Amino acid sequence: MEKIIPLLYNLYNNTLLMRKKTVAISLINYNSYENVVRLSNLLPASICDIFILDNASANNEWVHLKALYHDVEHIFVHSNTTNRWFSWGNNDNFNTIRQIGVYQYLLLLNPDVELENGFLEQFLQAAAEDQTASIRGPEIVTMLAGKKIKQYGGITNMWVTNCYPNCYKNNSYSFVSWCCFLITRSAAQSLNLLDERYFLYREEVDLCFRGIRQWHSLRIIPQCTIIHHQDYIANNTTHFLYHRNRSRILFSKQRANRYQWPTIIIRTILLLIYFTIKTGCHRTYHVLWGIYHGFTNDIKPVT
Repeated sequence: MEKIIPLLYNLYNNTLLMRKKTVAISLINYNSYENVVRLSNLLPASICDIFILDNASANNEWVHLKALYHDVEHIFVHSNTTNRWFSWGNNDNFNTIRQIGVYQYLLLLNPDVELENGFLEQFLQAAAEDQTASIRGPEIVTMLAGKKIKQYGGITNMWVTNCYPNCYKNNSYSFVSWCCFLITRSAAQSLNLLDERYFLYREEVDLCFRGIRQWHSLRIIPQCTIIHHQDYIANNTTHFLYHRNRSRILFSKQRANRYQWPTIIIRTILLLIYFTIKTGCHRTYHVLWGIYHGFTNDIKPVT
């Protein structure tokens, strides 16, 4: 009895402490040590707990993260032995979050974003003032190949299953970008968060589509802004071309109707012809392989 009472007291105190935190932040690290540390040090400990999952990064990055934050109470670090990428990593983080505490929101944050001081407080305040939405995102300033693009959510064209940024301050968006994705805890639980069949690309589009079907509304908060840096060269490697086309076909299988499939097939054929003419057979091979695995729900080994 003497041992049980202190344990119950500590459990009670820890529960109260965790309930004071408004949001749990999920950060997936894959060879992004400096960015993860920069964001973790910027985010206020008073209102958030940070959960860092290392996806088998090189140079033992998770060991360095673990050593850096081993005595920091609001930052939790764990790792995978293989790279399962964004969907599986965030789901794993969410399962850990559910075991540790009760939070009002879950924030999926990409390491390659820049946040201004006070962003999280302003973002959560805007969310608290409008309780009608389950999924929220900020204005995103995307830096891509030296160009600056403002994005307010995204639009999906199901006739060709392509996704476009919404560049206007209106309500014409069908998904919120995963680089800064705020979702209520109840919505995350009811939707089972991300579909792990999506290794890379379309995971947030699929989640928003499922959310809308279950009457969860989306909201962009334009007064809150982040900067998202995208690597134009990396996004056009064979690895990314493979996953972009695999996810596109996988999404089409789940969401497209029979009237949309003819245009999807025509676009796919034109895409193959384009890559063959422009880049030769090497990249076309990876595009074709991604299309095939999109239909079979298979995936090539991660390298």
